[in-house]
Amino acid sequence: MKSAHSILFISSLLLASGRPFPQTDGAGGDSTSLNVKMDGSSGATPSTSTAPSSGTSTRPQTLAIDTESGAVVAYDKNGKNLGEFNSTDVATGGTVVNVAKRDTTNTSIVNTCRPATQSEITSIPGWSKFVAGVTAWAGNQAPQTYYVNDTDPAWGATVCYSTDTVQLTVQGNPTCTSNSVNVGGTSNGTNATFSTTVSKGTTTTFTTTTEKTSSFNWSDQMSITANLGVVKASDQQTLSLSLTNTQGTQNSKSSGEMTSEKASWSNPSGETCSAVTNVTVCDYTATGSLDVYLSGYIWLSFKTYFRDPSCVASLIQPGAPCAGKGSKHNDLNHCYDANQCPEHGHYGQQIETYLPSISDRSNPLQFSDAVSSTTNAQYQIECH
Repeated sequence: MKSAHSILFISSLLLASGRPFPQTDGAGGDSTSLNVKMDGSSGATPSTSTAPSSGTSTRPQTLAIDTESGAVVAYDKNGKNLGEFNSTDVATGGTVVNVAKRDTTNTSIVNTCRPATQSEITSIPGWSKFVAGVTAWAGNQAPQTYYVNDTDPAWGATVCYSTDTVQLTVQGNPTCTSNSVNVGGTSNGTNATFSTTVSKGTTTTFTTTTEKTSSFNWSDQMSITANLGVVKASDQQTLSLSLTNTQGTQNSKSSGEMTSEKASWSNPSGETCSAVTNVTVCDYTATGSLDVYLSGYIWLSFKTYFRDPSCVASLIQPGAPCAGKGSKHNDLNHCYDANQCPEHGHYGQQIETYLPSISDRSNPLQFSDAVSSTTNAQYQIECH
């Protein structure tokens, strides 16, 4: 049966701006409030967390939004009613606008996530697993429709690329050549002193090529951090790379530097001397994979209205008589307060709850790096 007020349910819904909630840890009195931020912690300052890669959060498990009054009721993961707060600008027709927006001042979140499109939510590898999970949650009632709220990413599904460091894998063995190179000129004198400027150090050029694009569209460059191990752990380098989600595109950059120093020597009579260094050039290819994944909340529309199972479970009183207004029996003849668990037909479910593994939500971008490294060793003076 449909409830008197049209209410939208959002399970594990993300709160991006601080809103007051009654304290849930038992400390203090009922008047104490908790400001919930994007990272689930308390306080008044904006969150600085980046887009998550996988797993679930410690945020309220369920929020119910009354589209007529604008009141929002929060529930924890056990279905406990945490109280309600007021919100504004709630649109009808299943779309929520300007309520608990994400922190748009946090550039790390803004730049690495975007709203998902309707067609993208069904393209993830674990889609059938998600459908099976929400169907079981709804008492084996399959949703009629699945949809995103692309008005505000804080209330819908988002596409993000991972901010975790990517581990690059070197393919095969590096091809290296070494040669002795005259780096300081030649002198020929009679017990004279000569000097010149020589360079030493290592420079590396990286040419990054997109080998396979992600099916999730991403029009801007993706800035990532990668670890590159050449031969042994001590050779590990941390790189900042730019990727483009267009097959065959290349981005080049260089790292490292050559330093200059003064070389001086005395030229023995009758000999020719020069400053010589060993120059080693190594070329190799490394490959990597960047997760571009679905996160956030997918909305579900059901034909039959029903009560949130977690809410009902939290209020059941085994063996208690049903007395008082609003008391109802469940299937086992146990009582619960139906006023605290109204029926609803629209729910939002957090994707990570059903698909905690990022591999079930990701369409990764595959790329390669052609690496060329030049090393000038410490100079030596050679006389002949």
